[in-house]
Amino acid sequence: MKIRIFIMLVLTILAILELFIFNKGTINIVHAEQITNNDIQQQDELQTILQLFYLDGEVTSEMIREDVNDIEQLWDEYKDWKLVEINVDHIIFQKKSNDILPVLQANGYFGLTEEGILTVFQGKPGENNVIKSFHEIDLDRLNRIQKEQLKKGIPFQTMENFHDLYNTFKQYRQTSVH
Repeated sequence: MKIRIFIMLVLTILAILELFIFNKGTINIVHAEQITNNDIQQQDELQTILQLFYLDGEVTSEMIREDVNDIEQLWDEYKDWKLVEINVDHIIFQKKSNDILPVLQANGYFGLTEEGILTVFQGKPGENNVIKSFHEIDLDRLNRIQKEQLKKGIPFQTMENFHDLYNTFKQYRQTSVH
């Protein structure tokens, strides 16, 4: 049993060093000097935090309890993620997504707040479901159809739709201060 734990500890240290070198020294090993064989023996699970950064600026975070006895599987499972922090209590991985938040793919709308600010909503505007606000729109420069569309909400499902709509309406940004 002690040999197995020692081997696990050595493999863990080697994996950390490999990830540290791969990530160009950017991981934060918190309290690593306090991690001992005893800690690993006593701990059955490790809290794993997965942070996913989306192109629309949103970040999701998921917490998972991982089995410490199979640390090799943990490294293999998250090999495409960047290790940013590890200590005796938890490990944090981060990854960049090349897409927008999934909830926006299913139900994202561009619209206006009551103050005339270009905003992304989860669902149609006016339901207090603001995801992200951008800038005030000069409503006098919009044509009637554009105003109506923004009041009702303009749906988008892809990053391309998101960028197209944003670029269309950023030209109507309010430049003067009231």
